[in-house]
Amino acid sequence: MELDEIKQLLELLGGTDITELQIERDGEKLKIKRERFLSSYDATPPGSQPAAPAAAEAKQETDEGNKHVSITSPIVGIFHRSPAPEAPPFV
Repeated sequence: MELDEIKQLLELLGGTDITELQIERDGEKLKIKRERFLSSYDATPPGSQPAAPAAAEAKQETDEGNKHVSITSPIVGIFHRSPAPEAPPFV
């Protein structure tokens, strides 16, 4: 497969929601894979929002009798207290 053909494929795929394409032709294999990004990404730099309102919000919820504390964060991810279930906590 020539470089121009690959470029054309990439241009065609750019306008679609296809995330993976695999082509096999004349003994050659080509696999194109791309990640899907969320369109509603908040590009606010870290540290630009004060952390105090979230703490006050969490305290208010615990005062109302709720046993769980809700923490609002602009970052989506997974929180780990320790590197492994049996390991000591990070902090």
